[in-house]
Amino acid sequence: PLWYNENADRARAVLGRLGTTPASRQAKAATARERGYLDAVERLFGQGDKPRRDRAYADRMAALSRQFPDDDEAAAFHALALLATIPSGQPNTDISLKAGAIAMAILKKNPSHPGAAHYALHAFDDGEHAAMGLEAARTYARIAPASSHARHMPSHVFLPLGMWDEAVASDESSFATSVDRVKRLGLSMAQADFHSLSWLHYEYLQQGRFARARELEEIVRKAMAEAAGPAEAGHYKDILTTQVSVVSGFSRTMQAGHQHVESEIGRGFSSTSLKSELGSM
Repeated sequence: PLWYNENADRARAVLGRLGTTPASRQAKAATARERGYLDAVERLFGQGDKPRRDRAYADRMAALSRQFPDDDEAAAFHALALLATIPSGQPNTDISLKAGAIAMAILKKNPSHPGAAHYALHAFDDGEHAAMGLEAARTYARIAPASSHARHMPSHVFLPLGMWDEAVASDESSFATSVDRVKRLGLSMAQADFHSLSWLHYEYLQQGRFARARELEEIVRKAMAEAAGPAEAGHYKDILTTQVSVVSGFSRTMQAGHQHVESEIGRGFSSTSLKSELGSM
């Protein structure tokens, strides 16, 4: 929900494997709690546009959380669902802080809950309220050390607070963890986490470590050569000359039609995405 990426048809197809109608699917749920979760999913992937479905899902998760107040998962999904109701590019502080409060309450009961830590960091990721996420930032990487994204997320708090050493440590470990996964599974380097690498580049610049920042650019170039082939990768070297600004690893450039695209977390980086990462450096 946080990346505005869904395939509703495939989700509905999965529901269809459970039963041909909502009633037939509900009949297979053994408990009231299970029926509540299933009803929430029905609303999330029911009819209507995405904003309407996201709102219906958030309302249902709120009701489920009230019905089962000891269910941390219901509360965590409620927090996530609230964040998903915020339109892209239209911050809503009230909703964000509400989601963050729910997530932090879960962490007080269960300090090892990865979802609560993750959603708290997203909730406070607006610069103004970053300090409210410090507790979650300091614990999230320890909760899920094998996840490169879990290691990266604390930098969403450290960076706006100017905690450069902590931000660098977060993104260095994030990228290293993703490279370890690539090597362990025999994947292409395009499957590494270049989202965290672009943040690390910005953090190195803030520390005045310009040589280290340039070394990161070469890592991206090598990945582009692997993803696109030598002929196509060759002309990407000109992208840096069009750079005009960098903010937290993201920028627009003067090249026609080019701007940073969403990182493909979990799906690898296409040559276009790698090109955008390099252009943002």
